[in-house]
Amino acid sequence: MEYSRIDAVSDRAIQRYLDEGWHLIKTTESVHPGEGSQIVYHVGYPLNKRVDELLEIIKHYEEHGFKDQLFKKIAEANEENADDYIDDGGIPISETAKYLSWYETTVQNRRISFSKKTRHLDDFFEAP
Repeated sequence: MEYSRIDAVSDRAIQRYLDEGWHLIKTTESVHPGEGSQIVYHVGYPLNKRVDELLEIIKHYEEHGFKDQLFKKIAEANEENADDYIDDGGIPISETAKYLSWYETTVQNRRISFSKKTRHLDDFFEAP
């Protein structure tokens, strides 16, 4: 099991940690001369649970339009327009296309490729 965080907690806090999804890794006993001993619980927060929570946060961002804003900002940073891109399975050549493709693969777990829309010769000329 992989953990995103490992903590040592007291007997007063252990139940709260377990209720939040932490796993008990091991227990140790700390001996304090003249004061007695105390059980220390070593707990870990599962990495897969942390990833699921982060993906849920990203989903909430997307529901409020922040994915589109992110894509626009990435394109602007590359001096491009996000509206010029489509998910057509083309080869992502520009930094914007690479980022959009990486985002979808990483966040949505979908293999998708973005590329610039193909412009037709007619786009450059107005009809008479």
